[in-house]
Amino acid sequence: MSLGPFTWLLLAAAVLLFWAVGAHNRLRALRNRVLNAWPALDTALAARDQAAGALLEALDAQPEHAAHAGSLRAALAQVRATADHARPRAAQRSAVAPLAAAEAALAPPLARLLAVPGLALQPLDEAQRQLAFARHAFNAAAAAYNDARDEFPTLLLAPLLRLGPAGTL
Repeated sequence: MSLGPFTWLLLAAAVLLFWAVGAHNRLRALRNRVLNAWPALDTALAARDQAAGALLEALDAQPEHAAHAGSLRAALAQVRATADHARPRAAQRSAVAPLAAAEAALAPPLARLLAVPGLALQPLDEAQRQLAFARHAFNAAAAAYNDARDEFPTLLLAPLLRLGPAGTL
């Protein structure tokens, strides 16, 4: 008994349908991993902001370091505003890119703060370590999603499902 052309066409359509559903589910699961990594990153950002805020208060008591406090305060405010804006769209590259730029702008004032003698830096160091861990987890989830999204033939399906690339920090 041989299969007719219509049967072959139905089999091919069924295989294509099963592949599309599997690829869709895989991309959604990986995208959800990116979204689930965001709260840990957001918490680490808040902890770092709190530790830096305590150091800013200590700097305010020392007028000779007021310039360091002002630039750090402005950079922290920019990072927090950018993070708040990125939160609802954490898995989109366009939402995460401004946060990465704000974090890069925060590095010089933070380095100057760390160079000020006589400050208790342990809380800030611990917050920075937590942030590095959360950033790594977020970036790993985003890289796994982007890799799966860019594989052939899934890369043909991703635009149809409106699953854009995830950003990294």
